[in-house]
Amino acid sequence: MKSAPKTDTISPMDLTARFRAPPGAVRIGVGDEQELIATPLSPGGTLVPLWCAKLLGGLVEARTLEDHVEHLASELGADGREAGMLREGLARLVEAGALVPERALADRVLGGALGPDPRPPGPITCLGVPTRDRPDLLERAIVSYHENARAHGRAIEIVVADDAPDRDARDRARAHLRALSRSIGAPIAYAGLEEKLEFVRSLAAASGVPEDLVRFGLVCTDARHFGAGAHRNVLLLHGTGGRMLLADDDTVCRVAPVPDTESGKALSSDDDPTRFWFPDEGKDALDLVVPGPHDHLAAHEEMLGLRVSEALRPPSGAVLRLDRLGWGSLRRLRAETSRIVLTASGVAGDSGVGSPAFLLFLGARSRERLHRTRGVYDQAFTSRRIVRGASCPTVADSAFCMGLNLGVDLTGLMPPFMPVERNEDGVFGAAVRWVRRDGFFGFLPQVVAHLPPGGRSHTLEGVWSSLGGNNANDMLVSLMRGELADSPPLAPEHALSLLARQLLAWADLPAEDLGALLRARVWRERTRRMFELDERLRVLGRSPSWWAEAADSYLSGTRRALATPGFAVPRDLAAAFGAERTGAVYRSMLRGYGALVGAWPTLVDHTRRLRDAGIRPARAL
Repeated sequence: MKSAPKTDTISPMDLTARFRAPPGAVRIGVGDEQELIATPLSPGGTLVPLWCAKLLGGLVEARTLEDHVEHLASELGADGREAGMLREGLARLVEAGALVPERALADRVLGGALGPDPRPPGPITCLGVPTRDRPDLLERAIVSYHENARAHGRAIEIVVADDAPDRDARDRARAHLRALSRSIGAPIAYAGLEEKLEFVRSLAAASGVPEDLVRFGLVCTDARHFGAGAHRNVLLLHGTGGRMLLADDDTVCRVAPVPDTESGKALSSDDDPTRFWFPDEGKDALDLVVPGPHDHLAAHEEMLGLRVSEALRPPSGAVLRLDRLGWGSLRRLRAETSRIVLTASGVAGDSGVGSPAFLLFLGARSRERLHRTRGVYDQAFTSRRIVRGASCPTVADSAFCMGLNLGVDLTGLMPPFMPVERNEDGVFGAAVRWVRRDGFFGFLPQVVAHLPPGGRSHTLEGVWSSLGGNNANDMLVSLMRGELADSPPLAPEHALSLLARQLLAWADLPAEDLGALLRARVWRERTRRMFELDERLRVLGRSPSWWAEAADSYLSGTRRALATPGFAVPRDLAAAFGAERTGAVYRSMLRGYGALVGAWPTLVDHTRRLRDAGIRPARAL
């Protein structure tokens, strides 16, 4: 048995240092009223008395040791003599490395005094906008991002990937964008169906990858499929080798900080580290933020492509927030090599989320804002109008990804989007987590406006009826998350190959076996959420009553859905192709995406070679 390591030079009873239990402590009972405790900072394990080990659950927040004693004494109803025992127990935990100075965790995250970054990233010089038959929205978006860049002395290339199926519409788009390019004095490149097919032929001939596979990845010509992922892939290839901002055509670069910006920076293990703000009844989410002359691209550049340790280094006097850090993230983080490969700003306006059921699961501060009145709560559920963003610059070991306003580091190899069906960005986020084992996600404490045409809304009845099924890519995300192992870092090429083999293995499963696997994965996720909601009902005392009623509706609706035979059948594919063809179409999607993932390194490499020859996915207007 190893002796207790020294985690810092701070005295166990230092009156000013803040201590906390490190994330992911492992406790093993070994008899004789003792437990073995191992942590990321003391992996060899140390024996401590059982009563000391039981204190760890109350030590997850960083406090001075005296503040911990006071907090534990209040929780346990301890008297003065017992408070002395608590001080003794905390001293033993410090000696065992199970209660560590916050500074020791910060040093582990920041890697001490690292030298200059051997691969400093360059500026974001490319804006990619996917669109389809929305010329007015497209112009509004392009002008807003261009004006923001120009106001800060920046020049950006604007690349439009257009999924319009009608040739006349594409011709009008080219003419419109050509005139817009002259008007604003910025270069615009355009990829409509003709440009995409020409590039597909060139890329297939150069790379040796079958043309039908390249077409699957870059062009969606079947109107029954939603094809946003394919033209997002066109944008990825166009921007390969640099840093790129992807922005939806219904966003507006009206930049504002989130309402309650906090000082410092944060490292989180939460899948979604963002917070939510809700307007008063009858008000709009845009009323909650104050736009200003903020350099939008600079905010992304302060994180995108940087080493995590560099991006998280707080300004002098500011704090590094580690209260949401888990052991898995700490173990995966390597200060010298881990990088931020995706960044996302928040949104003000339409949430961009298909179902508002997520509102039942908000963290404490967001929940308090949502529950302040019944009117605010009902409006949030039905109107979709919210403010969402990180409260400070936050790095997350995450797979959560929304493509509304997304910075992508394409200097290293990244996976493709799933070319077809909605939530292609969710699949992309899960694939990034697979492929870039050294990659982390960055969340910015600022928002842009998301203003889709006509407004979007829900009914509460529609929310509960939507629990009865799952879409194809939602189910794929469940598969990918369930299979992803927290293994040592792999080169992206090897990780892509591993992911491709897994996708093809799923596609080759007999129909009954694939259905059983999908049911098991989706059931596991849904039942976990049900247990979480049940626990919240208990802790919050079913208050407020209208939230409890909605939670009951969610739970009863989910229970009914889980017992439905078609629960594991992708409902979007069933609606588009018919129930009898759904299984075959889904396996075809998995097989196509698996083949595309496997061929992606070759396609990226030959895209760069074609660029040197003047051949690119989008053509300058």
